[in-house]
Amino acid sequence: MFILRKTYLKLFACGVFISILFLPVKAVVEVLDGNTYANLVSLFKEFREFQKPRMLDGVPDYTTSVMKKQKEGLKKFQTRLAAIDPSGWPVSQQVDYHLVRAEMNGLDFHHRVLRPWSRNPDFYTPKDFAHRAIPEPPLAKEELTELHDKLKAIPKFLKQAQGNLVEGSGDLAVLAMQSLEFAHAALMELESKLAENHPGLVSDANEALAAIEEYSDWLQQNKNKMKSPSGIGKENYNWWLKNVWLFPYTWDECRRILEREYGRSIAHLKLMENRNRNLPKAMLANTQEGYALRYLEAEEELLKFLHEEKFFTVPDFFKGTGPDVVAP
Repeated sequence: MFILRKTYLKLFACGVFISILFLPVKAVVEVLDGNTYANLVSLFKEFREFQKPRMLDGVPDYTTSVMKKQKEGLKKFQTRLAAIDPSGWPVSQQVDYHLVRAEMNGLDFHHRVLRPWSRNPDFYTPKDFAHRAIPEPPLAKEELTELHDKLKAIPKFLKQAQGNLVEGSGDLAVLAMQSLEFAHAALMELESKLAENHPGLVSDANEALAAIEEYSDWLQQNKNKMKSPSGIGKENYNWWLKNVWLFPYTWDECRRILEREYGRSIAHLKLMENRNRNLPKAMLANTQEGYALRYLEAEEELLKFLHEEKFFTVPDFFKGTGPDVVAP
């Protein structure tokens, strides 16, 4: 009986080896190395490429059919990740595994809950212009090409927005209109500089301005029809904290922590007020210009204090925002 059992085990092992031998190369790798850290890195790189929006005519494509396809593809990535067992890896590599898991959870959350491409009108605001994250003319050749592409994309992207926002939020539309004002002002300023340095881009800037105005008007006309809530609810937020940020606290626990810190701040404020009770009271600014100037002065004083006291490193390129941005 022992000899028969031993012979059977040999035949079984031989059969397994032959089965693997005739598998495709890719399948053999998955059988032998599917649970390695290298496999995780490869999966992550593949996911990062998958995560990028498809470009259509120079703009990201967030149409319903494309987003549905991405959502379905995400499930396959999550299944492949779940098949990897990192329990025997070094701690640093296990951390990487959970970071990959969190990134996939983040994209899942965007599809299940946030859906900014169909809910949030501000998702389509030209952020580079609203945040003034554009280089100052005159521009180098590479910068000129990049700016040209961005200007040409604005009308197409904002036109796409009007078709994609099928479950828009009126509250978020109001915020979007405010962001569009900043983008419009920055683009107007840029247009005058382009006329002086790069007149060939002026027509592109004009088309972008017209598109921003048209989109803002469209939001004004349709914001009352957008009935989706702007918030996501406490339950969804807790899921985001736990599974995307990998954060150990819930919304309620965060609130208690903030209330405690707020109480400390108020107590410190009252102590300072008492210490300085004999000094003249500070006068509040009553104009935009006065507020902007005082903000800038306070900002410069804070930066000087941080540089001198060396609490932490303050890079030389870190400058104040300036009164033209902070003014209400």
